[in-house]
Amino acid sequence: MSKSSCCVAKIAIGSLDPALVTVVEQTLVGEGTEILRLDHDGHLPMVDGAVQQPDVVLLDRSTLDDFGRRMRHVRRRWPLATIVALNARDERDCARLLDEGADDVCLVRSALLPARLHAIARRARTLNADKRMAVGDLVIDRAHRRVWCAGDEVMLSPREYDVLSCLFHYAPRVVGKATLTEFVWGESTSPQPNTIEVYVGYLRRKLARSRVVAIETVRRAGYLLGQS
Repeated sequence: MSKSSCCVAKIAIGSLDPALVTVVEQTLVGEGTEILRLDHDGHLPMVDGAVQQPDVVLLDRSTLDDFGRRMRHVRRRWPLATIVALNARDERDCARLLDEGADDVCLVRSALLPARLHAIARRARTLNADKRMAVGDLVIDRAHRRVWCAGDEVMLSPREYDVLSCLFHYAPRVVGKATLTEFVWGESTSPQPNTIEVYVGYLRRKLARSRVVAIETVRRAGYLLGQS
């Protein structure tokens, strides 16, 4: 089993210009990016019943109406995503778009567009590599203490998250109960003897949707986060 950084940048683009979409796709192909297309209402297609979470949203100033409202919609829907306005009319328009909520702006017909796209994707991948790690279809965001399993976010209690984080940290090695107890509760607290089993049971039920990852019991040794 391998544990790897989840460093693919998901970049969504909203544009009615097929040529611009093609430029974005061709510029970023093979760079650890996944290009997603927003529909006319600003939504992304669901994958396995889950809403996708883009790292960057590119919005085409030249083809989208009511641009300020669209940016506000993106900010509400994906508050952590970077919003980039493409094809701003002039410098005054750039300033206005930044004031209205864009994180970055690119002028229309700018020769810097490919370089800006490369930089945007590189920054998103770097942030993901620092914050998110993956085992199979299980993703942990250490910075925000969030977990996704098979594409869906899983709501965990603080203790459940800490137990999973410990198993994740040591994967693919077996983690003994003493190590789990110290990792989650510290040296000064002694939980009930069956507390670890209880929390592992909670986690197994919440991660049951995974197609490849499971918490395995290793007799007389502890638990490990295993991948089939």
